[in-house]
Amino acid sequence: MISIPENNFYHYSIFYCTKVTLYQVRRTYNNNNKQHISERH
Repeated sequence: MISIPENNFYHYSIFYCTKVTLYQVRRTYNNNNKQHISERH
């Protein structure tokens, strides 16, 4: 029974890390886009 919560925690950690990474990448991508747009004008 003890291994079940540990497994859940493991999966949750991976899910959380993936979410955070995706969020960071999207933010960086958006910032880069804004810079390119402002350079054009």
